[in-house]
Amino acid sequence: MSCEVFIEPCAGRGDCVVNEITNLSSCICSDPFSNQIEFNFMIEGDIEARIEACTYHDTWLYALYALGAIFASFAVFQQLYNCQKGGITGSALRGITFFSLGLGLFASVVRLLNRESALFGEDILFSFLIANLYSIVAVVTQLFLARYMKYLRLKLIQGNTVEVLGIKLYIKFANRIIILDLILFQLFGLVAIVEKQSRKTIFLLADLYLFLKICFVWFCTYRFLGQ
Repeated sequence: MSCEVFIEPCAGRGDCVVNEITNLSSCICSDPFSNQIEFNFMIEGDIEARIEACTYHDTWLYALYALGAIFASFAVFQQLYNCQKGGITGSALRGITFFSLGLGLFASVVRLLNRESALFGEDILFSFLIANLYSIVAVVTQLFLARYMKYLRLKLIQGNTVEVLGIKLYIKFANRIIILDLILFQLFGLVAIVEKQSRKTIFLLADLYLFLKICFVWFCTYRFLGQ
């Protein structure tokens, strides 16, 4: 594939240069943009064909990872201080907190130290870290929502109204949603080791599941939370 096939060669952030020997064209990106295969692995063609568009703003990208590492480090020390003061109760909550912060810090450091190779979908370790970060976010979100729904059911809402029935339905399936979230995001970590067609299947199933989950949560809660 030539970079000249795009509507705007090199995404308008570089020059399309033709090799006189091979007669093939490639992008020379303008600073600070670059072309990488991260999140481009689902495009058909060989590696050279998939990295022609200059889509990465390196300065902003690594500034965000650096900020992530700084905030994660600060949060770790804050949680340690809270533990000493008795501000965090429950071993499960402490475990989830430190595990999530540790993953965020580790993932940011891995990316900053290996800018060329630590790419999602290409590097096994980095893909695994990102997949588990998303997994924790999804699980914690469902845990807090389920707890809030139980509180509403017990303290604020009585009877068998449509709102109550929706909340009961969500509480009934909350644990199953959490298990499915864990399975789904673990599959994301496999994109670095499976074949291209399998990657497409994983993302297709993930998109379908997330869409159905959003519809289910909305159906169960919108009548009350939307008021």
